[in-house]
Amino acid sequence: MLQTALLLYCVLGWSPAQGTEQPTGKYLFQFPAHAAPERVGRLVVEDLLARDTMIRADRKGIHYAEIATADGAINFADLIGDEDLSSRLEVRYACFLEKADCALIPPTPGHRYQAALVVFAMYKHNRDPRYLDVTLDLVQDQWQRRGNPYEESELFRNARFWSDDMYFTPTLDPRIYGVTGEQISLDRPAAWLSGYIDRLQLPNGLFRHTTRVPFIWARGVGWSATGLTNTLQEMPEDHPQRQTLLESYRKLIAGLKPYQSANGLWRQLIDDPGAWEETSGTAMFTYALATGIREGWISADEYGPVLEKAWLGLVEKLNGDGRLEDVCIGTNEKMTAQGYLDRRRETGDHHGQAPLLWTASALLLLSR
Repeated sequence: MLQTALLLYCVLGWSPAQGTEQPTGKYLFQFPAHAAPERVGRLVVEDLLARDTMIRADRKGIHYAEIATADGAINFADLIGDEDLSSRLEVRYACFLEKADCALIPPTPGHRYQAALVVFAMYKHNRDPRYLDVTLDLVQDQWQRRGNPYEESELFRNARFWSDDMYFTPTLDPRIYGVTGEQISLDRPAAWLSGYIDRLQLPNGLFRHTTRVPFIWARGVGWSATGLTNTLQEMPEDHPQRQTLLESYRKLIAGLKPYQSANGLWRQLIDDPGAWEETSGTAMFTYALATGIREGWISADEYGPVLEKAWLGLVEKLNGDGRLEDVCIGTNEKMTAQGYLDRRRETGDHHGQAPLLWTASALLLLSR
């Protein structure tokens, strides 16, 4: 495999944020042509546009895995300034503007909340206020059901305490805060993440899948890493829970490092050296690494090589159609380790396509 060169450059005028270490610089990666983030991202977006919409098993609306992929695709197309891609994505998801008449919007509050993520991504691109109105409408039911964010018994009324649940609320609500400035849109995900950290994060920094099982499932940890990353990006330095979340993020990243395989990937059960290498969790960790280096939360000198190795390992698992191989299918909690190891591996599952797009964008932002 071609070895990539790491070029260290000084960022003139960079001032560290409170609570972050001051890096000596940031890494620019000179990837081989087949691993260029823009090339990879375009392949994955074109694959999404060529597919039928992924519908939930109960046939009631769009599946959350495609929502995550669509969010990544819309943001990627916006980042590279490709209006053709953006327009085609907008056409694909135009149904959401019809609100109740849109067959893609699931009927239950929690799933409606998930669907709001793709609507908000379109709003961030086109600034059409109709998309913001739909976003806030879809979100409203969820928080009326959950209650007061300052009363734990209310906020967690319907919480499962699965690490999977650390993605949507900590991703969407902080982004809404970035537009509306309403403090509650930060306080909710901060309280949510803190509650999950207390229950699921282990002394080694990793997250067990649920409160009922001890297993460290790669994608479960990936949801945790992604949720922390997305909230921290939007959270002001003076937020009272920022340091708690930042410490959790750093512990998690440090805990991942020793378990990276020689191929750059992490395993289905992270701490099981005999487990198969899984790509969706790996892509989520790579996204968290790229963002953390860019934001100055972690050392570029220490984690730049980890990031590089992970990205190149992922690209080796990407086929010519833009589909990522060795993605674990959707997985509920399993009572035995073998239950996780026996999960089927698929190529092109949206659980892997989504974080690959997030990472492509994160690497482009890092290079800038």
